[in-house]
Amino acid sequence: MSHNGYEDEEVIKKLEKLRGVEDERNKSDIYKSVKAGTMTRSNRPKRDRFSRPVIVGMSSAAVLLLAIIVISQLPLLQDGSELSSQGGNQNEDQQFAITNDEEEEEFSATDREEDQAQHSIEDSDEPEEIVPHEPEQNYEEHDERQEETPETNEDDVESNEWDHYDYPLAASSESPGMYTLPFLAPDEQTVVNVTFTIDQQSILDEIDTLLDGVDPEQFGLRDSPIQRLIQEGSMDRVREALEEVSRFETFAALDLPSEVEEVLSAATEERDEANGYYLLPVEDQYVYLVTGKSLDVEREDDLSFEETLKRMELEEQGDRYFSVIPEELDLESVTEIDEERIALAYDGLEDVNEHELIMFVEGVLLTAADYGYREIEFEGIEEQDVRDVGPYTLTNTLNPPVAPNYLGPIEFH
Repeated sequence: MSHNGYEDEEVIKKLEKLRGVEDERNKSDIYKSVKAGTMTRSNRPKRDRFSRPVIVGMSSAAVLLLAIIVISQLPLLQDGSELSSQGGNQNEDQQFAITNDEEEEEFSATDREEDQAQHSIEDSDEPEEIVPHEPEQNYEEHDERQEETPETNEDDVESNEWDHYDYPLAASSESPGMYTLPFLAPDEQTVVNVTFTIDQQSILDEIDTLLDGVDPEQFGLRDSPIQRLIQEGSMDRVREALEEVSRFETFAALDLPSEVEEVLSAATEERDEANGYYLLPVEDQYVYLVTGKSLDVEREDDLSFEETLKRMELEEQGDRYFSVIPEELDLESVTEIDEERIALAYDGLEDVNEHELIMFVEGVLLTAADYGYREIEFEGIEEQDVRDVGPYTLTNTLNPPVAPNYLGPIEFH
């Protein structure tokens, strides 16, 4: 085969006469350089092969290109002339220098490309942190809304447990057409004294006529034991009812049949303290003040007023009646000023809502009345954030109500 007019044998002979390419570095340096480059690449972290981009082997391409350049740049002799040894040496030296520079540039470019590709892979493997877009807020309006919205906790819910019940306030003073009568709770055992007024034109002094014209169902109660005595001769709970209701002047104005008078006379002689007051819920709608005696609460003989108040704090049956004294209150002192005047000191009044405070105050005042006290003072009120509770001003000396559970004017048939 001929190449540019030269036969293979002639080309081989001329190549044999060329001096070989010399590398001035010793073998140890070359080995260390190659070994270091190999270890550096082999130690790089391996990525998933499906996500790693294809990188062209630039080093192999550079070597192949170098070989082609060397061969093509050889000064082949024309017309059978031989290459001078000096010219050949100069060409080889120049070619070696060019080759070395190109090789270093190629390797450097290749390493840079591989490093860039490697960094891009590492960056792509790390998940992007997504920062959610927060809508702009008017913080002033937000703060105002927070201030306007009251916080609700479990204590608030528990303290308002009586708010959905209708509680009739006690009658603070007697008025024309006002009456107090005993009725029975739905259990047919507990006596509940209620007070009401009727139109003066319809005032009836006879108790039987009055009882016939009042429907106790309208306030969740049952017929009065007195009415059953008059109509049926039944004595069930009559004595207890008369003992309870005879305490109040708004009952004494009624004319009673002879059979009722006899029972009332005997009941009055045996009457003792009412044993405190408690809360009786009725039909999930009403809550009334009733005496401990009516509830058959056991009591010791000769309990003092202070001992009865302490008993009222603890005594209750969750399925039937409840204490009128909220658990937030602590009785600190009871001071008797004279036979009709007494002073009380309770701590924790500011922690109780007004609805419960009204029931508490009236229960205590009515209990004090059963012990003969006509003037009751609450001490230490100035130090607590409580002054007015319903119709009562706690900084003043208070008088007991004339009767409990005032329903106001009622319909009379």
